Amino acid sequence: MDSDKFFENYFKDHDFMCKGSRNCDAVNFCIWVWIKYGACEYDEFRRNVTDLFKKKTEDKTLSIDESRYDSDYFDDKIGTVFNYLPSWGPDGSEEDALNYAFND
Repeated sequence: MDSDKFFENYFKDHDFMCKGSRNCDAVNFCIWVWIKYGACEYDEFRRNVTDLFKKKTEDKTLSIDESRYDSDYFDDKIGTVFNYLPSWGPDGSEEDALNYAFND
């Protein structure tokens, strides 16, 4: 299964970033961005997160319940997860990232 299919399947069955799935959602979304756009500096990573988030909410891959969506938690978690992403190599390793996401 390719990474886009994996993440689209992962996110399709629940409201994104709601209590009970916030940590896994944030981590897996950041992994998806890292795989899709590649290794980069933090500011570019943030832009990539915003771009993919916008695309995936517009095409309904991500379902958002505005009354339960925790944007502050997501924002905070992006910075935390970013610090771990380079451990998969400067060019990224889709296999290592997917293994982490599958085991999350």
